[in-house]
Amino acid sequence: MTDEIYSLRIPVPVNSRGTALWMNANHSYARWERARRVKAWRETTVLHARAARLPRGLERVRITALLTFETRRKRDEANYHTTLKPIIDGLGPNRSRITKSGTHISAPGHGLIPDDTPEHLDGPHIRISQVLGKPSVLLTIREVTA
Repeated sequence: MTDEIYSLRIPVPVNSRGTALWMNANHSYARWERARRVKAWRETTVLHARAARLPRGLERVRITALLTFETRRKRDEANYHTTLKPIIDGLGPNRSRITKSGTHISAPGHGLIPDDTPEHLDGPHIRISQVLGKPSVLLTIREVTA
């Protein structure tokens, strides 16, 4: 049986000034700013996964992410795991919880895999594109059977 391969391009969310909302481990964000960026990435991922009709309920996948930037400068791939975390969470199941104060918090998910544990996910493996272009993350999702 051949493994299925899916592709998903996610444009980088932007703020009201049109600035790309990349997340980088070398940058510290105020709590509200980090939460805003995580929410934007997760919601954008779910929206594009649904539009691309990605499957749901896969048992195990290997994900490689190709990051495209508008400018050429040195970038460390490992620093962008902070961007990939909400993307991977957006591919997982819906999550909701009730806070101590009784507030219901819901985080959308597509349901591609049951969880982002090593049992279900190999990766994400991050690469920086050598070709400049519109800021985006191109995911290559390979369903793996072993």
